[in-house]
Amino acid sequence: MLHAQAQAQQQPETQSVEDRAQAAAAASRARSSDSEAIQRNYVTPGLAGQPIATIDGKRNFNSSLACQKTATLLEIIAQPGATGDLMHVQIARDTDLDGAVDSRSTLPVPVSGLCANGVIACDPGTWTQCKPFRWDVDADRNLKLSAAPLTELAGCYCINNSCGTNLAWGNLAGVLRDLGGGMIGALTTADPRLGVAQAVIEGPVIRYTGAQTTACTASPALPQSSYRANPQIIAADAAAAAANSGLFQTLSGSPAGLGKAQQVRHCTIERQVTVEGADLDAIVQRVLGGYATTRTGNTIEYLMGSPGDNSLRGGNCSLIDFRMTLRVEDPDRITGARLLDYYADDWAQIRVDGTLVASGPAPWSSQGLPPGKCERSGAFHASPNLDLKPWLTKGDHEIWLRVAVADGGEARARVGIEIDDSCRTREQIVDQCGILDRDTKCRISDEFVDGVQTFRNGINTGLRPLPQVRQFGASACAVTLQRDFFQRDRIYRCEIDSSAVPAHRT
Repeated sequence: MLHAQAQAQQQPETQSVEDRAQAAAAASRARSSDSEAIQRNYVTPGLAGQPIATIDGKRNFNSSLACQKTATLLEIIAQPGATGDLMHVQIARDTDLDGAVDSRSTLPVPVSGLCANGVIACDPGTWTQCKPFRWDVDADRNLKLSAAPLTELAGCYCINNSCGTNLAWGNLAGVLRDLGGGMIGALTTADPRLGVAQAVIEGPVIRYTGAQTTACTASPALPQSSYRANPQIIAADAAAAAANSGLFQTLSGSPAGLGKAQQVRHCTIERQVTVEGADLDAIVQRVLGGYATTRTGNTIEYLMGSPGDNSLRGGNCSLIDFRMTLRVEDPDRITGARLLDYYADDWAQIRVDGTLVASGPAPWSSQGLPPGKCERSGAFHASPNLDLKPWLTKGDHEIWLRVAVADGGEARARVGIEIDDSCRTREQIVDQCGILDRDTKCRISDEFVDGVQTFRNGINTGLRPLPQVRQFGASACAVTLQRDFFQRDRIYRCEIDSSAVPAHRT
């Protein structure tokens, strides 16, 4: 009896469904709450052939995600010199993934600056005589540096003494990650089967544990590597999987899924650049009337009338009208517009949108017959070179040539328009971080400026990206711009009202 009572006292009370759910959620968060936890608990042991534990930690199992494994896929030793440059960078690789290092090399140039996909070598301690290089892989899949224009590199920043003191030493872990990340990117681009299980930093050394994943085949072209070849489809596939998962939707919409005492918020400050070219019709076009349009360089001439000798018949005296409509699409690109010249046999007047601007051979302002004898016994010519630009606002505009002809005659008017069809850029800074930056409950945690980490866990790293050079526009209208930055990616940590978080029963 006493033994039965003792056993009853030792047995825990039966947990409610809510208690069990909260315990399971806590265990799950502990093992997969962020990318580092997922890497540590699942990816690394899975690729390295080590046991993976279940969420509750009660059972282990072995996976086989890789067909070849190596303890050291890549090892990099980087030693900054007195000038702040990386004067000695040694690379060791296990090229055939048999567990033994079989390739060693040393960079032939000092590293004065780092990029996401390359390095910049300058005269040590200075930012002169700089040469950019991109990480590449040769036919034998060995790492190499290839000379490349700066426009092909991304996320570049300076690390030597020309930009600050002890930048490389003070940010050695980040320098090693960026240096190794560029090499790993080149290797995995050349062979998508390669997977990195773990990256460990020990002083001036970064060591990558790797494996060959997806399939044991000699060909790197595999359907399983489609995400590596086209990473943009990951987000769409993930969203589709989440939308079709009732469990995911239930959890994400639950108070437990929404309630957090601290929220992590991501925002960007982006420089948006639009390149605009313009062909003739996008600036101005003849939509009605006239008989010819000619172009010489950036000058377009519009001809109207009937220039053939005695092509007009007026009898005693007749009024004959010619109307030409110009449609102005972009008046800002019209640099000049003039009535170059006109002639008539016998009389003529020119109007723009109904306003009289010229007449001859004598003043003629009415819309009726000319004020003098109609027959002038020959043609007159005028070259007023009159400025028409004030009339050519956006929209349709009518050029009107009225001719008074006695017996036989002819007439012509010539309008010249100068255009600017060069490539133009429009820039604007789209700041999505302003509200968070002004919120006293939010503080910046991490910031990447064009791929260079300037804040880490709320601490300024001291690193600054080099002025970036990027190309915009199509081949017919390509523009190269250099700016201090193009995109800032920020992570803020914001405190929220704890009363919004569901209380946990104890």
